[in-house]
Amino acid sequence: MKNFFILFVILSSLSIHAQDFQSELRSIPKTAEVDLRLINQDFFPSIQNWSIPTPGGDSYRDYLAGVKREQQERSVAVAAPLTPSAAAVDPPSISQGFEVLDLEGTGAPNDNDVSISNGLKMITSVNSIIQIHDLSGELPVELGSFSLQEFSEPLGEFLFAFDPKSEYDPVADRFILTFLNDYDSLSSRIIVAFSQTNDPMGAWNIYEIPGNPLDNGKWSDYPMICVTEDELFLSINLLDQNLSWQLGFHETLIWQIDKNTGYEGEELKTRLHSGSAFFNDRPIRNLIPVKGGAAPKGPNQYFLSNRNFDIANDSIFLLEITGLIDDPETELLVDVLQSNLEYGVPPFGQQAGNRELDTNDGRILGAYIEDDQIEFVSSSYDPLTGQSAIYHGTIKDVNGDRDISAEFIRYFGRDIAYPNISYTGRQYGDRQSIVNFLYTSPTAYAGNAAVFINDGEYSNVTILKEGEYFTGGFSQNYQRWGDYTGSQSKYDEPGKVFVVGSWTRKFGVGIPFSFGTSRSWVSELSSPITNFTGIDLAPTEQQPVNVYPNPSSERVYLEFELDEATSVSMLLYTLDGQLVHTLTRLRAKAGNNVFSFSVNDLVKGSYLLKIQGPRKVVSSKTITVF
Repeated sequence: MKNFFILFVILSSLSIHAQDFQSELRSIPKTAEVDLRLINQDFFPSIQNWSIPTPGGDSYRDYLAGVKREQQERSVAVAAPLTPSAAAVDPPSISQGFEVLDLEGTGAPNDNDVSISNGLKMITSVNSIIQIHDLSGELPVELGSFSLQEFSEPLGEFLFAFDPKSEYDPVADRFILTFLNDYDSLSSRIIVAFSQTNDPMGAWNIYEIPGNPLDNGKWSDYPMICVTEDELFLSINLLDQNLSWQLGFHETLIWQIDKNTGYEGEELKTRLHSGSAFFNDRPIRNLIPVKGGAAPKGPNQYFLSNRNFDIANDSIFLLEITGLIDDPETELLVDVLQSNLEYGVPPFGQQAGNRELDTNDGRILGAYIEDDQIEFVSSSYDPLTGQSAIYHGTIKDVNGDRDISAEFIRYFGRDIAYPNISYTGRQYGDRQSIVNFLYTSPTAYAGNAAVFINDGEYSNVTILKEGEYFTGGFSQNYQRWGDYTGSQSKYDEPGKVFVVGSWTRKFGVGIPFSFGTSRSWVSELSSPITNFTGIDLAPTEQQPVNVYPNPSSERVYLEFELDEATSVSMLLYTLDGQLVHTLTRLRAKAGNNVFSFSVNDLVKGSYLLKIQGPRKVVSSKTITVF
């Protein structure tokens, strides 16, 4: 049975007493600019705090660790093979893999994130460092590495920078970077930076969003971001000061941001949603924005959450903001779905020598929507094995009856955690994903791996990078295992995904308190399904399209009109119907649109250019290259 209620977003600050809901417009001036090309010295300072905000203090052991021990005691694990049976689909293809961010030299496994542009510029982040690569050549080229402290130097004093997240916006061809400063209510800030161009090594506009926006003695932790066609959404956990993140949670806030004001360096136009994420008087925490699958969506934005500290639960919370910042009809909808499969707090991951890796709680860590279907993943307890597994959920008919189901992804004999998921379909109707995650066992050191999913069928596990030794110090039997991994679809190359996760490298004597250091590994993965079945080349409803110049030897421009905003694919065929290349897959707006592409790399001759919408071919045109 669904429990459903509606919270209305009003364009002036107000309170709905039943939920104490508030929505408030705020304008935030640009604080500074930074040009990464001008940074020529960086000492990459790093300090680890084992109680706040990172787990490891007494409150953590007393609170969440007790739940995990109880979870282990209720295990009903059965004898299971160490390797899975033959899978129904092939595993993801690996094009390349390489190490990044080998800078801090710490024993603690990493928080990882990745974003990559259509032009093959890539940002990776870990803990308090970002690194930029150019992947357009035969080998990756590192363009620069920067500490968050140095990135933020124009802002003045910085006390403690952490939790970097980056996002590539294929609509604007820009990057967005966000991270946090300090865990004190007086100095807590959310730093949001927008690249001025598609070159992440260039100039950025920097904004400071208050980390204590309600002026109630709280601070902001754990940012999650997502772009739509017009906006940036940022969810953040508001915590009580001087308490751990487990015990001090107050509520999750949502910042709705006009991203274009950030790209232009204007006053950042934002709306803060607070007091909204509650059900049965309990806060709904860790709202993860649901990203677009093949391209950013909009104007509405979905969020997912669950009861991440429960030993067993089947409730999944789906929230939706239905319109833009200025739309007076915008609503905030909250729906509670009941899954067919219970999830629960994952047990500790086991390392060699009776050492353990922390699997954190059972929060949802990755989600996307495509073709009215949401796919999401979280870490969970698996009753079949008694180990940590991946909970993979599917919400079908999102704009209708919302049918939800879930399955466990297992790696028998190993604990797996910190998953992420991205869409890998090549055409409308594909139900394809790649899920990446971390693994560990007493006999297999901490590394990262992935599986491919096609229409509910799972591949065997593919190891992306094997660990070389256990992680932890001489006296530490318990070790942090990061908070998240990174994953992003390559928007102009359907079927391709870039992922990043941690692994443990063995090293020699001379480094105290640690046997293995955590490193980050990037992998380029692809769907193993390469055939493109397509549809008839003849358009079902011909729309006027203007192509110029035609013939062309350099660049072709297309003007076309749509009745409503929708996702479109630009597909280039030979005249006998063979697909040459998927030029792009993006969200086009209602009205007139202009698309262009270079023909420099095409063989001279004639081609068929098809504009395909979700359920029909909008138009097709013959072009000639000379």
